Amino acid sequence: DRNVRAFNPFPVCFSMLGNDRVKIWEATVAGSVAMPEAPGTIVQADRKGIVINCGSGQLCITRLQLPGGKPLSAQQILNARGELFAPGQQFSSLATGRS
Repeated sequence: DRNVRAFNPFPVCFSMLGNDRVKIWEATVAGSVAMPEAPGTIVQADRKGIVINCGSGQLCITRLQLPGGKPLSAQQILNARGELFAPGQQFSSLATGRS
């Protein structure tokens, strides 16, 4: 959450989802309980946001941007490209190719 806010508006936080570089414009802390899913795994996606499991909690992405698009709310992205953000899909970093 702090990194997302710190890098907005420049250089903007991002992560890889498959071969797509997804920019993360707004996010909130969604939980602080460790879950069994690997870090970077989407655990929930609904109109409130896209919840990603992290090392020690969860992050809810509420505004993001797909390549070639403009920043949109999670609800708008899910309406247009919901299949990309199905639970079980995994974000990864550029540097390591892992979450």
